[in-house]
Amino acid sequence: MTNGNFPLRLKEAMERKGVNGRQLAEGTAVTEATVSRYLSGARNPENFEILASIARFLEVSADYLLGLTNNPYRKGSLPEEVKELLARYLRASDGDKKVLWALLDKYADEPS
Repeated sequence: MTNGNFPLRLKEAMERKGVNGRQLAEGTAVTEATVSRYLSGARNPENFEILASIARFLEVSADYLLGLTNNPYRKGSLPEEVKELLARYLRASDGDKKVLWALLDKYADEPS
């Protein structure tokens, strides 16, 4: 399993959850030294069980860690804040949705 996105995505997920390498190691089936190697890009998870363990602990999808999606959330695990935003968006009029998209376009990482 080789992926150049893994070290960056792992670091981002750890920062989002507020954990360090020691805490990730304690919460999964790897050593702190292995976590350090993952973060440096010197090593990748050896199998899918380890990848899944890391993803579960960090509350992100394995697809996100592998760089296959930019959505870090596992299916069905959106934060309450995001669920509320979605519910409010769905109740908005078509005109208000256009205004909201115009505002959100300012924060887009990639052009649509």
